[in-house]
Amino acid sequence: MVTHSVKVREAYTRIKLALLRYGVPPGTAINITSVAEKMRISQTPVREALIWLLSEELIDFIPNRGYYAKHLSFGDLKAEYEVAYMISKYSIETGEVAFDETAGEDQCGQPGLSVVVDDNGADCVAGYLERLYRRVSMTSGNNKLIRAMSSFNERTGFIRRYGLKNDPEFIGFLSGMEGLETCLLSGNRKKALSLLEHHHGAKVAILQRVLHKLRRDVDAAAESFEDLLGRLARKPDH
Repeated sequence: MVTHSVKVREAYTRIKLALLRYGVPPGTAINITSVAEKMRISQTPVREALIWLLSEELIDFIPNRGYYAKHLSFGDLKAEYEVAYMISKYSIETGEVAFDETAGEDQCGQPGLSVVVDDNGADCVAGYLERLYRRVSMTSGNNKLIRAMSSFNERTGFIRRYGLKNDPEFIGFLSGMEGLETCLLSGNRKKALSLLEHHHGAKVAILQRVLHKLRRDVDAAAESFEDLLGRLARKPDH
């Protein structure tokens, strides 16, 4: 196992939070010199942190140009959701471990009643969905599948939050996921599998539209990655 210094872990954590939680647009350039200056550390730990993030497929690297927030293609995004669907389906079918009802508690209150109008609302609902995905994978009793689902949540976190804030149909899927949770809590696997299949097919059908809108917004965005890091440093976690 690779051991990283404190400064590398700090750079890794802050950059990863900016990538996954605060909506860095895909394709945003990550300049090592500017990031190091913003974080008041040398370039070496920033470079090592970016190599670490690259190994986790959270950023892209273009030779002779540098690092970029990962640019999502529809094919890649669809594949991510296909894998998550297969993990969920397998987990529900095998049911090696009972579905954990306590893990679904949410400090934001009833997620289905939330109105997603800002970053806080999107974070709340997305957090509920991501915990639900992970709870489903936990019923498989397979640590590799659980880790794979956690990675799916991380890699698709931005598009999930963006969709919740910008597409009414995306928000509408929440009620279906709550229905899935209800079925799993009651032990109705057959109905849960039916809801899972319907939910997956419907979501994939609108992902391309959401991605297209995201790309238009990215083209119009002017905020740099360094500015986003500064905003992250000022904004309390929740």
